[in-house]
Amino acid sequence: MARERDSIIPREAGARNLNARLSPEQRAALDARMEHVFYPAGAPVFQEGDSGERCYFIDEGLVRLELPQADFEADLVLTYVEAGELLGELSMLDDRPRSVSAYAHRDTRCRVLSRDALEEVCATDPQVGMMVLMSLGRQAAIRLRETNLRQIGDGPISRPETSVDVQVRRAQEAQAALIRRGPSEEQIDDLLRAMSERLLREADSLAEEAVQETGLGNAKDKAHKNRLACEGILGTLVGRRAAGEVGRQGGVIEVASPIGVVFAIVPVTNPTSNAIFKVLVCLKTRNAVILSFHRAAARVGARTVALAREVLRARGLPEDLVQVVEGRTSRRQTQQYMKHADVGLILATGGPDMVKVAYSSGTPALGVGPGNAPVWVCADADADRVARDILQSKTYDNGIICGSEHNLVVDRAMVGPLWEALERHGAAVLDVDEMARYLPALLDPEGFGLRRPLLGKAASFLAQAAGIRRPYPIQLLVFPAPLGRLGTWFSREKLAPVLSLFPVESDDQALAVCLRILDQ
Repeated sequence: MARERDSIIPREAGARNLNARLSPEQRAALDARMEHVFYPAGAPVFQEGDSGERCYFIDEGLVRLELPQADFEADLVLTYVEAGELLGELSMLDDRPRSVSAYAHRDTRCRVLSRDALEEVCATDPQVGMMVLMSLGRQAAIRLRETNLRQIGDGPISRPETSVDVQVRRAQEAQAALIRRGPSEEQIDDLLRAMSERLLREADSLAEEAVQETGLGNAKDKAHKNRLACEGILGTLVGRRAAGEVGRQGGVIEVASPIGVVFAIVPVTNPTSNAIFKVLVCLKTRNAVILSFHRAAARVGARTVALAREVLRARGLPEDLVQVVEGRTSRRQTQQYMKHADVGLILATGGPDMVKVAYSSGTPALGVGPGNAPVWVCADADADRVARDILQSKTYDNGIICGSEHNLVVDRAMVGPLWEALERHGAAVLDVDEMARYLPALLDPEGFGLRRPLLGKAASFLAQAAGIRRPYPIQLLVFPAPLGRLGTWFSREKLAPVLSLFPVESDDQALAVCLRILDQ
């Protein structure tokens, strides 16, 4: 598929332009004042809020710029900076902290020029210093112009066809070809069976690849989810009508018809099982689907889609009924899909920021955000059974299922018995002193919650990282917290085998706390 360049206009103001204007002697003198740095893929180049006392001449690789956010599912990539371009010019010019974060998207080599070194250049060779400053200013001006053009491009004026337009048109053509064939429900169901059987054979390998690529969850449980998606979803769809008249009630006739191209956002926590579900429901309803995967699950997502397209090809059906967003994804590109006039529906599964954007796009959307379920443990509960069920649920796929427990709201009389039962079943319930000692090693300094490298990891991994020890294998971490911690990370969704425990004094207070947690 053709890939739209992230830059709207040529970025001739980068390092290449500066090098072309300098003599070999001037380039050598400037290079001598620079630090040569290598950033492996995924490494931060700088973070939002860092001092802007350095700019970067990208020689090899690719750097992406991201907005900071607390939403783990959000993929707020603003743009990419390529080899031959400058990075960090704004903070060098205005002497203000970084407003975005930069990460090496691929292995990247660059030369770094500090503000002190630039001042030395300006003092010793004003001509070279002036050319560097002009190049920085020109780069900043071009990026401002790009921003303005992108804002105009979102308006009603005409614009050149983009890769988004091309992919949506291909999906429309594939869907039209399917509808012209007029498949019966039996033929569609037969296609779904073939699709499910093919994906089911790869349930284990897709699970392993998902864990390797995302670093979230465990392969055993992800494989179980893949099988549930293949067999369970298939069982709910086969035999049901999804086109034409599907029901009558009184004088009302219910008719089902395709909605058009579906843009489906797939969460990084469940990249394969969620994609399988969305492919099956879209094909059942005779809709084409374009799946967008978080960049952290791009490879396994592409393989899942390739398997689905393999089945379509084998049956002589248009492969473009199922597509994947290819190349570099960005916030702007995702919004182009969401707002595209020929996209009929958005299936948005993920964090609250992304779901909000989907609902604000003007395109019909079905959104599923965080679960963050509170569990009320009443005074007459069976502590042992509650503890056993919680351990089974919250440790599944290392705690990243949004439907599992995230907060325990426990009657005061049950705190002691439940504490003991949880520890009997393998949980480590931390007391006040332990929380003061161990939490700093687990929490993000920005207050977003657990540190990202700890998300989706087993409780034993988290315990080892923090130094928490018990005389038994730790399967779950539980943090008792006063009600004053409501509204903080303690009462938010936790994508790990971690729970908060809020003691309450009455049924009324328990219900009020549960409602407050759900209202966050």
